[in-house]
Amino acid sequence: MVVAPSNRVAPDEMVVLSGAISLVKPEIVLESGTGYGGVSTTVIGRTLQANGRGMLYTYETHKPFFDVAVQHITQCALTSFVTLVNADFVAAVNAFDDNVYAKVGVVFLDGGDENPDGTAKRQMEEYYKNPDLSENVTSFKILEKKLKPGTHVLLHDWVCPVGRGYLVSLYLNSTKFAGWKLERVVSHTETGMAHLIKL
Repeated sequence: MVVAPSNRVAPDEMVVLSGAISLVKPEIVLESGTGYGGVSTTVIGRTLQANGRGMLYTYETHKPFFDVAVQHITQCALTSFVTLVNADFVAAVNAFDDNVYAKVGVVFLDGGDENPDGTAKRQMEEYYKNPDLSENVTSFKILEKKLKPGTHVLLHDWVCPVGRGYLVSLYLNSTKFAGWKLERVVSHTETGMAHLIKL
């Protein structure tokens, strides 16, 4: 049996993510950064299973992570609620049409900006110079134009200065959260997470 290694998503953060999915009961959930599939992907899948409806589409570029996630999700009997995709999340959200976005109810952004071989694309200093190089920032800017009002977006690494979610927080602070309601921030964990709702 494959036991997926744990990532750094805190239990309190997963309670907020699961709670949003339980509330919205979405047809589609999107996730960037599957990792090994052992924490957020499993929690999302189990929440959709409890809802009795919905599908998670989760994207991971690093093939070794993806392969472990496939085995883990299969062994957890969640394949009816989780579709794992070994592809670029930014390209995917850019290509979705309005019919897909009409069904998206929750998005969890936790992309790691890694190359397909698992190496980091850039150092954080490069992201600070040009935040649009970050997968999370780029995908967020695409999503905010296409998501329907009422869609819940959760961003991991919100309070961690070396996290990609933190770069999105800088962007949103610069816009004074135009078009978004900041529902809550889980800030007492090492990485933190923000829960936003599209207005």
